[in-house]
Amino acid sequence: MLFYMTEIRKRAIAWAHDHDKVCASFTSRPVHLSRHFCVIEMPLDLPDSAITGTPEMLLKSHENLDADGWSKDKTIRPVSGQRVQLMLCMIREEALELKLRPPAPDLEAKAGRILRKLKSTWQSIPSHMKYDSAQQRAGQIKTAMILHSLRLEYLCTEFLLHTLLAISSKISRERLLLTAHEIVNTVLLPIRKRDLLHSHRADMEWAVSGVIPEIPEPAHEIPILPQPKGQNRNRGVRIMQGDLPDPTGLQKM
Repeated sequence: MLFYMTEIRKRAIAWAHDHDKVCASFTSRPVHLSRHFCVIEMPLDLPDSAITGTPEMLLKSHENLDADGWSKDKTIRPVSGQRVQLMLCMIREEALELKLRPPAPDLEAKAGRILRKLKSTWQSIPSHMKYDSAQQRAGQIKTAMILHSLRLEYLCTEFLLHTLLAISSKISRERLLLTAHEIVNTVLLPIRKRDLLHSHRADMEWAVSGVIPEIPEPAHEIPILPQPKGQNRNRGVRIMQGDLPDPTGLQKM
């Protein structure tokens, strides 16, 4: 098979897997595309012009990749985001399997293992693929929103796992609320920056809708953390019906 066709197929599969996990989260149904029954390959972080261009262009772009397939020039392309989404959605699939299956005595241990795997995967992602508020100040709005959506995908999976752990752990209940607070702040960002980010608002709201079904039924039992003195209330905090410190720093943007 021609190289460009192989790469296009990899990108299509990555897109399909990510959307399948979002829909599964939204509807609380099992995933349709399971890692158990298909081979998943990471698309290379190459520009479109390289995979459809001349052999010389492809060779030059290929030499610009590191050992893990990331572009050394740290350019953020749509396929760069797809690579991160694919890494995260594979872990989301594990979390969904744990949530949707019948209760088991080893649920807490498995949820903890998946949560550690999620954090390790996030740490392994190159730093230029993580949100930096300086990008907005520099006018890189589209890039900033791509990275925001990736952060939101990570937070949604973290939230799902904390809902499982919160059943038996007070610490996880507190972390669940902190994660929920950060998700709300991320979703409210387009509202606070509506003049710059208006065109991306619908995408962000759709993305966060995937975690709404994951809110645990005994939500009233989750403890509300006290508000530090001198911190102003904001819409995100009021939505959560409690007072929390802002772990994201988004309120200052």
